[in-house]
Amino acid sequence: MATASRSREETDAKVQKFEGFLEEKLKPDLVHVVAQRDKALEEQKVFSDLSKNIKHLEQQKLRKLKSLVNLGSEVYAQAEVLFPLFEHDELRMSHHIHSSFWGD
Repeated sequence: MATASRSREETDAKVQKFEGFLEEKLKPDLVHVVAQRDKALEEQKVFSDLSKNIKHLEQQKLRKLKSLVNLGSEVYAQAEVLFPLFEHDELRMSHHIHSSFWGD
């Protein structure tokens, strides 16, 4: 009976040690790896969307494209891109400042 009791105590101690290892080491590692995976999937989606947009622009046979990009703090830059890009050494940009103020 004492052997069974000791064996049970040893088993419980090993289980607790393993649960501690899971909580302290494996779960944080898993959280980190999942975050890296999510970041990689986001980047893959951005590149996939970019590839689709490039193919669409090639199919449309556009000669130029105007774009308005938010630089942050509601400051925008307007760019005119001439196609095909490899035939032109310059990217003509004009600046367009747009600000928005929202009141409560």
